Amino acid sequence: MTDAYSPYLTGIVLAAGFSRRHAGGNKLLSAGPGGKSLVRIAVEALCGAGLDEVIVVTGHESGAVEAALGGLPVRLVWAERHAGGMGASLSEGVRAAGVRCVGFLVTPADLPGLRREHAAAVARRFLELGCRSHVVPTAGGERGHPVALGAWLRPALEALDGDVGARGLLALPGEAARCVPLELGDSAIARDRDVG
Repeated sequence: MTDAYSPYLTGIVLAAGFSRRHAGGNKLLSAGPGGKSLVRIAVEALCGAGLDEVIVVTGHESGAVEAALGGLPVRLVWAERHAGGMGASLSEGVRAAGVRCVGFLVTPADLPGLRREHAAAVARRFLELGCRSHVVPTAGGERGHPVALGAWLRPALEALDGDVGARGLLALPGEAARCVPLELGDSAIARDRDVG
């Protein structure tokens, strides 16, 4: 239980997309390791990382996505503008986050190898850095998820639209200097269902 003085971290799982690159329907509902749906794997990873809240942003086939998450302690947010792309969905998730939130752990829902250990390591590093730096997990130098974003970006994240997520914001000179890589050594953090 978080007290009034503890950093409040929010997990955001982006599960609103149309899976246009995936043949055979909504890939988030397809089975991953252990027969669980991809969306459930991602959400369970964040739920198991000790975060204060986990928000799942839905859109396309929201009813089926929500049903796949039955029993998990999450808040479901429907992104009205989800057809606009990842940026529009991320902005909805950030808007829904608690006002005390000092950071967001953000991941797409299509990483079949994502585990709670990944999310917990990113959250721990963010806290160790005093919640003053973004944390970008890597595997062999390749960026992965979940990414920890500092809450000072909240206004810019809420203003996102279209298919561009937070990457453009992190590339801005002031924000790039605040990005800390965290080598996790596991390519599962960067391998989505579309690429294998």
